[in-house]
Amino acid sequence: MRKLWIVFFSLLLTTVGARADQVKTLVLTLIDGTKVEFALPETPTISYPENMIHVESASLTAEYPLYRVADIHFEESVITGVKEVEEQVKTLRIEYTVPGEVVLRGHLDGRTVSLYTVGGALLKTMPTKQYSEELHISTAGLQAGTYIVNINGLSSFKINVK
Repeated sequence: MRKLWIVFFSLLLTTVGARADQVKTLVLTLIDGTKVEFALPETPTISYPENMIHVESASLTAEYPLYRVADIHFEESVITGVKEVEEQVKTLRIEYTVPGEVVLRGHLDGRTVSLYTVGGALLKTMPTKQYSEELHISTAGLQAGTYIVNINGLSSFKINVK
């Protein structure tokens, strides 16, 4: 319980004082060393239902089992054009700051990225190259609603298209 209070207060303190040219980035470090970064146009809410960490914003929803998360915190990062990604092994950055586009940055290492409806229908599959570090997923042309992005063997999350 003490850990949850520490996380809550650190998240509360980091949400104060953001400049307009910066985006809050939620960073989850998993116990296997994988780092997942969510760069969103709005600050997401975080809840802990039934031993899970639930991340939700108007743009995106994701869940991770609490036992898999070693650290969770916010960082501020400038989003202007192409952003350099830190050269860290197993870093995945999910940017949904531009309407109509989700950008995955990091070491995708030939993983297949798939887009599904919430009903499970596969809409498109996007294979990445062996040393691929960036993938743009266009949501233009999709009907308003919720969709699931799955990065094979790494992460999956829901996006909301308006």
